[in-house]
Amino acid sequence: MGNGGSGTYMHPSDIRFTHDSIESYFSDGYSIPETFRQILWGKITPEDLPLIEIMKYEGQWFVIRGNRRLFLFQQLAKRGRLQGVKVQPINFDQQLFQSQYTSSTKGKTTLIRDFRHHAMRQELNEIWFEYLWENFKSIIVDYWPVVAILAYMYVGLCLRHNAQYRMKM
Repeated sequence: MGNGGSGTYMHPSDIRFTHDSIESYFSDGYSIPETFRQILWGKITPEDLPLIEIMKYEGQWFVIRGNRRLFLFQQLAKRGRLQGVKVQPINFDQQLFQSQYTSSTKGKTTLIRDFRHHAMRQELNEIWFEYLWENFKSIIVDYWPVVAILAYMYVGLCLRHNAQYRMKM
């Protein structure tokens, strides 16, 4: 595993899918949501995963190997947790491209097989909100004096505003 070696970085949204649908599990047995969680919590990094191989076709970059990883990276990028991913561009090979390409959306989207598409998106959202909540709680714990002062100031401003409003009546 890992993506050492040569490669270049690209934003995941600049890469298109070749498959119209993907499985929800990687070949190592981990699911896309499990891997999403591991990356968010810093157990692994995107660089720990194999490089995705891309090929240029009609002016667009398409993933040739790594459609599930691309889906995962796009989900992380949509949430601001990934700016770029290391990819391995390969020379265009018509036979290889045609053997991989099943997209009906010109590679703009892919679906999760076995009717799990909406369930997976919901699961990814739940993991994301759990991650945000845990980080929010740690901010409160780490910066509670600042939060307390800001809350006190806010309540004071609200009370003063209400008092001024009542005086005008």
